[in-house]
Amino acid sequence: MPQNEKKQKSYKGTLTLEWYNKEKSILLMGEKDIKSEKDIPAPKLNWVNKDESLFYEINENEGKGLKPYWVDTNDIRVKEPRPLVFKKAYIAEEKTKKGSLEGTEKEYVAKESDYDDPNIQNILIKGDNLLALNTLVKMFENKPDNEKVKCIYIDPPYNTGAAFENYDDNLEHSEWLTMMRDRLILFKKLMSKDAIIFIQIDYREVGYLQTLLDEIFSKDNFISILTIKVKDVAGVGQESPLFDICEYILIYSNDLELCKVKIIGKSYKYEKINDIVKGYNKIMIDFGKEKLYKVIERQNVGVIKIYELKDYKIEKIDKNVPFNQYLKNINQICIDYNPSGGMINAIKGEIPEKGLSYIEYTPTKGRDAGKLSKVYFLNRRILAWLRHIVVEIDKKYYVRKKLSNLWDVNTASLSIEGGIYFPQSKKPEELIQRIIRLSTEPNDIILDSFAGSGTTPAVAHKMGRRWIGVEIGRHADTHIIQRLKNVISGEDQAGISKSVNWQGGGSFKYYHLGESILSIDKDGHKDFNWNLSVRDIAGGVLYYFDYKEIDDKKLPEGFYIGIKENDDKKIIGLVNIKDFKSKGEFVITELELQKILDYIKKQYNPLKTYLFTNCGVGYTDENIPEGLGIMKVPQEIIASIE
Repeated sequence: MPQNEKKQKSYKGTLTLEWYNKEKSILLMGEKDIKSEKDIPAPKLNWVNKDESLFYEINENEGKGLKPYWVDTNDIRVKEPRPLVFKKAYIAEEKTKKGSLEGTEKEYVAKESDYDDPNIQNILIKGDNLLALNTLVKMFENKPDNEKVKCIYIDPPYNTGAAFENYDDNLEHSEWLTMMRDRLILFKKLMSKDAIIFIQIDYREVGYLQTLLDEIFSKDNFISILTIKVKDVAGVGQESPLFDICEYILIYSNDLELCKVKIIGKSYKYEKINDIVKGYNKIMIDFGKEKLYKVIERQNVGVIKIYELKDYKIEKIDKNVPFNQYLKNINQICIDYNPSGGMINAIKGEIPEKGLSYIEYTPTKGRDAGKLSKVYFLNRRILAWLRHIVVEIDKKYYVRKKLSNLWDVNTASLSIEGGIYFPQSKKPEELIQRIIRLSTEPNDIILDSFAGSGTTPAVAHKMGRRWIGVEIGRHADTHIIQRLKNVISGEDQAGISKSVNWQGGGSFKYYHLGESILSIDKDGHKDFNWNLSVRDIAGGVLYYFDYKEIDDKKLPEGFYIGIKENDDKKIIGLVNIKDFKSKGEFVITELELQKILDYIKKQYNPLKTYLFTNCGVGYTDENIPEGLGIMKVPQEIIASIE
């Protein structure tokens, strides 16, 4: 247990929602009335210890966090990016299918490798996801926007008070909100500008979570709340008069203007056409000349032009017409209905009361901003065209129907998906498939930092996306790795495998989150973590400052080297760390360092070399060689974190 913790605070009271003029009523207010000394810059959700963070001691054997402690938000134990310790790579090796001719049918075998191949981009990390997210933020901070995370799906603890076999899901509101807040802030830093985040939750925290997301991602970037049917009413175990069968997915964008067109454009499901199109019972033919009827203006829409059409004809469709004959007129078939949209209703009175007309406008905001739009009316009733909702696939016609925010996902075969048993929190592959289809393209990056049974990485892999999974529990070893090996070998034919024709292939790497290279003693003094070897600490220093370590055996003992390249210009990081409890000299002499610098210049020809050390250096400020920078550690690391 940490020695220097503040006195543990307990959760008391209720959460509060604060907003401007909470203690006032609205009568008639002017600009000067809105702000006063008592006003609260909100709405914001307030909770106990909101201005602090949570530090969890980790039980490595159990693979979960123990009792949390409130610490300062800049405490190094919750802010430090930890190194990733490579464990294994898993690679699908292609071979000819047994019983087939060489080079005809192929199959895959999952092979293990001890080589940390930089070309393998799918990664699974075992460890506390807050610390892992710190590491990922550091990894992604200098990447171009198109190489950042495009979609995040998480299924965090629901704060139900239950204790599951693989999870300790029993946090009070304040602890839960702090846990979520700190992770959401890091998610936002990882996301591309057009990225989308999906968070699945139940009724207990959905309201609080939405307010928290409004605060971090902005209410303007809210997309929707999905209601997901997760069980049938035929079950038992609930005493509520209204059986709880739903969970919810909150959807927010990083920038709604950049991602909205894509999510709406892909939100379709395909249904058989026969029963759905029966209401489309009119054929519009022989459109005559158009005449400008009126020009009006509306906010966010701009100029709206209204046209009348003359000499048109309407024919009702004979119910006995064969279906294939019916579809030959697909470009002219329509249905009419009363308008329900806000903008259309607002201008309904401006449209000709009788006859055929249409409006033309170019929205200035929203998903169709800058695109010319045209809407037809018959006697002030909107016309919807069959050609806009029908698609032909393999010589069969289907209706493209936009997805609603009510999803019924099939869970009948959930228990066998992935070939692993994971009760309580396993999610259907079909659900994750829909989410990934809505928000990404092949090769985009998907992140799930509450990876659970590994559903998100498995589905992302099958769909040709890159993925990152983080899981603290022991089931990272017992469940997720085995599931993903089944995926890359093609043995996993459950879930979405058949719908995407998954046969196997690909690869992934497995890491453990490394131990902190820093520590805090009982007096609050910060230093290197001397439970680690000097070699591991030096590697951690190079990692923290973004150097790729080089195994250069020609350097003197105790010196370690790394390299990073910017615009083809090399920068060298040189580390020399001494444990002051050990015997030896703690000053790097000018002669010793100059020999090393001469070697580095000859071998690597860097633009600059930085020495990271906790030792003294035999130079004065005036005679430090050109091209050398000296950084005192761990002071530099601690200062940058805090």
